[in-house]
Amino acid sequence: MDVSAAGNHDFDFGKEFLERVSQDLSYPLLCANAEVSLPKASILSTSSGDIGFIGLTSSDLLASSNYRVDRRHALPVQRVEPNIPSMADELKRAGARAVVVLLHDGTDWRFSGDKYEARPQRLFAKIQGWEEVVDLVVGGDTLGRYYGSIGRMKFVQPWPFGTEIALVDFEFRRSEVCTRFAAVPVKGSEEWDGFGADFINEARQDVLGTLPHSLTAYSGGRAPLAEFMAECIFAATAADISIAYVACGQPASDGIFAYLGSGSVTRLQIAQLTPWTTHEICTSEVTQAESNKLCGLANAARSHRSRAWAMHTSGSSRDILSIATTSGAATHVIAETIGRELEWKRSGETSFEGVRTVLGRVDRSRILGR
Repeated sequence: MDVSAAGNHDFDFGKEFLERVSQDLSYPLLCANAEVSLPKASILSTSSGDIGFIGLTSSDLLASSNYRVDRRHALPVQRVEPNIPSMADELKRAGARAVVVLLHDGTDWRFSGDKYEARPQRLFAKIQGWEEVVDLVVGGDTLGRYYGSIGRMKFVQPWPFGTEIALVDFEFRRSEVCTRFAAVPVKGSEEWDGFGADFINEARQDVLGTLPHSLTAYSGGRAPLAEFMAECIFAATAADISIAYVACGQPASDGIFAYLGSGSVTRLQIAQLTPWTTHEICTSEVTQAESNKLCGLANAARSHRSRAWAMHTSGSSRDILSIATTSGAATHVIAETIGRELEWKRSGETSFEGVRTVLGRVDRSRILGR
C-alpha cells in the first residue's frame, strides 16, 4: 500500500482508536471530510512525476453508525464538505502532475431481471464539479462496479472483495494528462498468514454441521439464508421472536450477495456471513405493535441491496413478546426500527451454537428451503 482513504468502517472502534492505530501504518491514511487527525491529502512521488491524492470517507458517517459492534465509540464530527477543486489546485501548485480523489462512495445499482445495472447518476451529480482539476476518482463502498468518465475526469470502481483490480495508467504530456484504465480480474488466492491467521484457521476447523443444500440471499429478492440464520437463533433460545441478518459475502455480479454452500458448515463461514457482532445472542421484550414494525425488516420487496433480514416467530399472541438476536448491529437496527432503546440481556448462547443445533436435527426437512 502507498496511500489509502478512511472508510466508514474504519471508524467502527471510534475516532480516537483510528487516530492511534493510523500512526503505525507505513502509508498515509487520508480523510479530508471529517474532523480527525489524519492528513487530508498527500503527494506520491513516482519516476514519471508526482501524483496528488485526496481522501474522502463516507459523507454521512452517522447513517452507517448502526452497523458497528458498539455504537458507544465516538465518531468524528462532519460539518462542511471540503472544496475539492481548491484542494486539487493546491496539490498541483505543490508539484502534482495529476490529482486522484479516493472516494468512499460509489455507483448505485440494482438487478433488472438477471442483469446487473449500474446507476451512476447520483454519484456523478456529486462529483461533476471536479472535472476541470481532478484526473481520476476511485470509488467504492456501495459494492457496485462502474468505469466511466465525466469529461476528462475518469472514474473507476472495480468489483469489491479483491475480485477485480482497476489498473490506471497516467501518461504525462507537456500540457495534459492522458489517462487510460482497464479492469483486471483476480485469479486464484493465497491463504492469509498475517495478523489473525490463527483465529481464521481455528474458526475454519470448527465444523458446526452439514447443510443438505445451498442457501442464498438475493439482492432485492428472497433470502432463505437469512431465514435459516433466524431459525438458528430461535433454536438457541426460548424467545417468541428471533431476528437475523446476513450481509455481503461476495460481489453481487450474479445478484447473490451472500451464499452458504451445501456440505460442511464452519464457524468461519457463519462469521463471514454476519459481520458487526460478537455472535452472542441477546434477548429483550417488545410489544405486539412493535413486532409488527419489525416485520418490515424482513420484507423481501424492500430488502437492502447488500443486507437481508429475516424473522422467525412462535406465533404467540401475548401482549409482551420476548425477542432474540445477535449482539451489535442487529440490536441497534431493531431499536431504531421500533423507535426506542431496549434493555438487552446476554443469553449465554451464540449463533454458532444455534447453527449447530439446527444442523444436528435428525429431521433435515425442517431446514429452510431454497
